[in-house]
Amino acid sequence: MASPPRNTVAVDPKYRELITIHDRDFQKYSIENTVHLVPVDEREIERLEAQHRVFSLMFDGKLIFPPMTKVENVLDCGYGSASWAIEVAEQYPDCEVIGVDISPHMKPDDTPENFWPEVCGRPSSNHVNHGQAPSISLEQGTLPQFNSRPRCGYFHDSQNQARSKRERE
Repeated sequence: MASPPRNTVAVDPKYRELITIHDRDFQKYSIENTVHLVPVDEREIERLEAQHRVFSLMFDGKLIFPPMTKVENVLDCGYGSASWAIEVAEQYPDCEVIGVDISPHMKPDDTPENFWPEVCGRPSSNHVNHGQAPSISLEQGTLPQFNSRPRCGYFHDSQNQARSKRERE
């Protein structure tokens, strides 16, 4: 079994608790903290996968838009059903793809070895300095520098046997 990457902990059970509202399953933590008010059930997985197929058709299967000669590291914030992240990991097998989401419920069981799904809760003051919340500039395609990163949970399961590049070196 793969060891968790540095700075990660096992997924806290509070992130796995569900609540049913109008016959849909939601992550209890997200509802109680008004973090993500979208279901995390099979119907939502199907919707996200259909959305991914539509975007794939719209963009002729192109996954990454900035012209890049080599793709080494990809971060998918809010990976949902992980359709896009998994396709990137399969298309770029030498690339390390990290998916971050608030909910562990939609993570597929079978993922490529170079895809690392993580669960991150809301950043607190002891994890990220004020004013340094993660954001992405779509125009520039850059991420800000952080003094520390939010604590993330790592999926400890036998399905994902990947090793990060940091651990292999």
